[in-house]
Amino acid sequence: MAVERSNWLSTLAKIPRSITVEPVLFLFMFCQFSEYALVMFLIRRKVCLNYLPLSICSNSSIRLDNTTENSIESQTSTYIFYLNLSFIIPSVCASIILGNLSDKLGRKVVMILPCIGAGIKNVIFLINAYLIDKPVPYMYIGSAISGFFGNYPTLLMAVFSYISDISHGDTRSSRIGILESMTFIGGSMANFISGRWLDTAGFLPPFWANVIIYFCLILYIIFVITESYRPTDPNDNQQVDTPDQNRCSTFFSMRNFQASYKVIIKPRVGHLRIHLILLVAIFFLNVIIFNAFNNIIYVYLKHPPLSLTPTSIGDIVALKLCLNGIAAIIVMPILSKILHFNDTSLIMIGVLSSTASWLYIGFIRSPSIVFIGSIIDGLTGMAIPSCRAMLSKIVNQDELGKMFGFISATEVLTSLLASAIANGIYSATVRTAITTVFITMASLTIIPLALTSIIHVDRRRQRSTSFYVHINDDHIAANGVNS
Repeated sequence: MAVERSNWLSTLAKIPRSITVEPVLFLFMFCQFSEYALVMFLIRRKVCLNYLPLSICSNSSIRLDNTTENSIESQTSTYIFYLNLSFIIPSVCASIILGNLSDKLGRKVVMILPCIGAGIKNVIFLINAYLIDKPVPYMYIGSAISGFFGNYPTLLMAVFSYISDISHGDTRSSRIGILESMTFIGGSMANFISGRWLDTAGFLPPFWANVIIYFCLILYIIFVITESYRPTDPNDNQQVDTPDQNRCSTFFSMRNFQASYKVIIKPRVGHLRIHLILLVAIFFLNVIIFNAFNNIIYVYLKHPPLSLTPTSIGDIVALKLCLNGIAAIIVMPILSKILHFNDTSLIMIGVLSSTASWLYIGFIRSPSIVFIGSIIDGLTGMAIPSCRAMLSKIVNQDELGKMFGFISATEVLTSLLASAIANGIYSATVRTAITTVFITMASLTIIPLALTSIIHVDRRRQRSTSFYVHINDDHIAANGVNS
């Protein structure tokens, strides 16, 4: 008993030392989700002021007539799409460039830049909240600035590269799952708090809080986190340090984009190249489905017949994200370590959970049982981290930044596509068939489920699971290359 107690205490003592970038992702995504909800309601408030006085627009308990409500919802959805567009275009380029740069300079500097940009963006949103009568397009300035600094796609690339640097094949899935859960838990807390804060204090205090958190994150990254990757390839160092090199042209060189693309298509052992390409497609589709939900759930639940308050909507989304986090941090390790489920099985379970939740929320008409949709959606949290884990086990360490940079660019492009699909369908059908978007997204989940099944069957047939570790070029040369 004494030995068991000693082992337990020893394990507990190691936990603080194993914490690295988890607080960075937690706090960053807390601010992002808080900001996402605040911005949606802020845009809706500004649009409402085109039709009605502030006293009515600021009172969520007042029911508007259907014509006015539909017009406000449609315009809000359109503005949200253009706000996403102003952020996504620059952030795609930034994530690929900075991903390549992180393989040359390390991960820390690339973590700091998104925090700077997001802080500036929140200051601009704060000004727009104070000047509530100013047009919505002024908010695009902050969104674009944040995009040029990389924002969340670049931060995700940096922290997942970092955790892949310091973990090994046998622990990587669980470490990535824990890190991914920080997104869900941070988002859950943000939605739980932001709705109540908005109802009681308005827009200004939450935006101020975000600015302060981003500043603290910059200090944490600089003074607490130790660098995880220092490249030893002399060619890389030469590329960065040569005095007569035009560093600006190198930074914006097309080679950065080509390097990220080549990591995905380069020949690998067995069928790993095909698996890598399929996994990128699966990741792409899962992110579309996840972001589509975030794009329309707030306006949908606000719309009759549900007509929920910001606090109630925040609670429902918070419950969904909390359960997603529990799935990533607890359920995933149980299924993989104890019940020996492989990554492809976890992806398929997550996708099926998403399918069921889309159908349930789309057809429910009683506000009192909307929360059940969040419970049904809980296991969705296993799909995306399982994809990341499989991707990280295929590429070499010196390819992690490029690969995650490519994935981050894909992720941000899918955010634009998800916004276009979800908001486009919702705006076009809100007056006639409001459930159309839910049926469409539920049908879309069939594709990643089928692609994952292909990898699952191929891995069982080829027995290639053992290849999902760091594969280096010497291994490829020794074993030959296929596919």
